[in-house]
Amino acid sequence: MLRSLCAIMAVLAIAACTHESTTLRTDSTPRTEYGDQANSTQRTTNVPVTADEKVRSGNGITASDQSESEADRRITQQVRQAVVADQALSMKAKNCTIITVGGVVTLRGNVDTVNERMSIGNKASRISGVRRIDNQLEIPQ
Repeated sequence: MLRSLCAIMAVLAIAACTHESTTLRTDSTPRTEYGDQANSTQRTTNVPVTADEKVRSGNGITASDQSESEADRRITQQVRQAVVADQALSMKAKNCTIITVGGVVTLRGNVDTVNERMSIGNKASRISGVRRIDNQLEIPQ
């Protein structure tokens, strides 16, 4: 009996280790990655929530959604280098989050002025391979 209990525990442990980390929608109500209901049309069940879907739907993506493709990493790197090289930008602006998924660059974080917000967006738009800029940089009141 002890051997069967150990065997069952081993199978459960292996199953837990091989579980996919992709977030799946298990009901027909769309939900964000935090579990609250999203304001979008209903989706088919068991559809993975991907960073591309978040970009298209307008839901906020985070740095963990950064694409692993060589092209997207290169775009992110070049945008970051351009931002850091600009001595006119504040340290707050230089620390903005830059996320690239499928050539779409999302800029998030806080900046000091409208000029900084526009400057970072312009730098990103000049990079080869960028399809669109989603400038979510904010100027705190």
